[in-house]
Amino acid sequence: MSTFTHGTRFAAAAVSAGLIILACAACTADATALDRSGGQKTPAPTTLTIGMAGWEIHEYANTVAAMSHGRVELDALSWEETSNKVGWRTPALLDAVRKGTIPLAAVPAASLGEFGVSSLDPLIAPFVVDSLAMEEKLLQDDELTAAMLQDVSQLGVEPVGIIPGSLAHPFGTSGTLLTAADFEGATISTSRGQVTERAFALLGTKFIEWESNGARFDNIKGSLLPVMAIPDNNFHKAGRSVTGDVTFWPRPVVVIGNPAALAALDEQERAALHDAVKAVIPTIVEGHALDDSVGTTWSCGVGMTFPRAGAAAIAGLRAKVRPLIDEIAATEVGAQVFQRVAELRATTPPEKPLECMDPPADWPTEVSDRLDGTYTADVTRDDRLAQGYPDWNIADEDWGHYMLVVKDGRFAMTQQNASSCTWKYGEWRMNDDLVRETIGDGGGNSPNWVADRPGMEWIFNWTDFQGKLLLAGATEVAPFATTFTRVSRVPDLDAFPGECVPPVEAFGR
Repeated sequence: MSTFTHGTRFAAAAVSAGLIILACAACTADATALDRSGGQKTPAPTTLTIGMAGWEIHEYANTVAAMSHGRVELDALSWEETSNKVGWRTPALLDAVRKGTIPLAAVPAASLGEFGVSSLDPLIAPFVVDSLAMEEKLLQDDELTAAMLQDVSQLGVEPVGIIPGSLAHPFGTSGTLLTAADFEGATISTSRGQVTERAFALLGTKFIEWESNGARFDNIKGSLLPVMAIPDNNFHKAGRSVTGDVTFWPRPVVVIGNPAALAALDEQERAALHDAVKAVIPTIVEGHALDDSVGTTWSCGVGMTFPRAGAAAIAGLRAKVRPLIDEIAATEVGAQVFQRVAELRATTPPEKPLECMDPPADWPTEVSDRLDGTYTADVTRDDRLAQGYPDWNIADEDWGHYMLVVKDGRFAMTQQNASSCTWKYGEWRMNDDLVRETIGDGGGNSPNWVADRPGMEWIFNWTDFQGKLLLAGATEVAPFATTFTRVSRVPDLDAFPGECVPPVEAFGR
């Protein structure tokens, strides 16, 4: 099972709130009761713990809360919290949910094959569901999802629903992965799953499972992974390329529940758990598309390439795994899903190839001393919440005491609070409207591993009025908007806290 970290929080995460509100517009049941005086009395919410919660499960939890009118709250455990409580691998999660140690968990669909679940195979078959748009349409079909989940009940757990996953692309470390010949005899590391291992066997590829919470690329040719895993885990240090037009399969997760815990809920509460899965699908698909864009842009910035295999090479890969596709198609669920895929193909846009793009023409390229100086800011977690971001989306590294120094087309900034002390530096370009930060490096004490990385670029709208400098993101994904107070128009390179001073390279001294 893959346990990639995920650092794309920033401003984009707030967009989901509107979708959740719209999704709940059809909720009509009243969650309150009249007390003896005739006033409204709100019952205490039912809280259920859900293990292995990535950002997708946090979005699901928000939607459950909205659709149940606050009657059901999900306590989402991170990978680390889940690992410490019950273990992170699928066997441990299944056992924990069966026993009721945790009432809910999210498990990778691909990992359930070893437990006799084959009804999910059509969704993760190689080169069949090859776009986020196709995955979204299939998972919005109640009849199909019920069929795909039918085997999960045999595991002693109750299937709640299927959450769409990111797309897996070939990631080359010691060479490109474009054709069937590139996979023949190669060692590839990726998440465990029976469909994965059978596909690799047909390609003549040696399979190695990901290590816990990371990957090792020694003596292997590459991996299959979502492109956002590269910046999230610094995989660019080992990788060279991502095949931009090849999608092996999606990586959906299945929400499972303890039957007794779910039976204890009332009808509305159970409906909220199940209906929220379908309601949140568009938000999560949008998030995966955004991750693909951000991950590609960042990877291009650090010199990675996105070659295309081309139609002939993709057909060659598909031909190699055709026996597996045909075997899945021969099952009742496989025939049902594949027929629906064929029907949707003409009206479903193909996945746009991942590619490096030139920066927009309006991005600043000129050096200016207009904002040179020393700045400070003090921001609390509550300040970030007041900006409209959900609590789970705010890491310790997103608030605290900031120092910013701008000098001669370069900048350095530090952030510090009780648990983190981070720094970043790089180039500073600007025009009358925008500031462009190109990260040279980032580091410090970052407990959530969200320090900026070399090659990242951030674009801000800026205003400077009466000694207050506001930097607000001008792109779909950007750091949180922050207002800095000018301490001096003289850049003070010694202003940074001793605990996390940027390297001397920050200003070339």
